[in-house]
Amino acid sequence: YKKFQNGTLSFGLTDDKIQLLNGIGFEWNIHTSSWDERYKELEYYAKRFGDTRVPQQFAENPSLGQWVMTQRSNYKEFQDSNTTCAKTKERVRLLNNIGFEWSINMNDLWNARYEE
Repeated sequence: YKKFQNGTLSFGLTDDKIQLLNGIGFEWNIHTSSWDERYKELEYYAKRFGDTRVPQQFAENPSLGQWVMTQRSNYKEFQDSNTTCAKTKERVRLLNNIGFEWSINMNDLWNARYEE
């Protein structure tokens, strides 16, 4: 699809076929769709538990804990590289809007989980 958009290759993909696929909600970029899906899961978690400190091995949704760790790691890289990627800035803004904690003090986290 990207090559079709750039005009370099089509593999029989026409404007009509693209419109038909768009009409049924075809996901052209699975990475964006996956990120959005995890973000919605994190929103639900934050509403349910009152924070965004998803345990790395969260039994109810193991992939969410891993995703949260990845966001923190990506954020550190984003800060270090001084990139101006609009997609990254938008994702940081979305995560900030739900109170995402970019760094976690492990002792505080352990104590909080122990008290639960």
